[in-house]
Amino acid sequence: MKNRLVNLRFPKGYIELYLENGVVVKAPVGLFPEIKKLPAKDRNDWQILDGIGFTFKKTDEGFHLRQFGLQ
Repeated sequence: MKNRLVNLRFPKGYIELYLENGVVVKAPVGLFPEIKKLPAKDRNDWQILDGIGFTFKKTDEGFHLRQFGLQ
């Protein structure tokens, strides 16, 4: 995997994925209903999974970079 996730941010209405190669991928949070329903404070309680995905403490769902069009 060339793209490794290093950070997440949630500007109003969006999710931004920061990759180790400097690329930032931005998507509407509405495309991910499980994330959209999380309160802002819970969105900030995330964990990166092996650089290829992420999850939140308040959800059982994991998200993969492929869901954002990344390989």
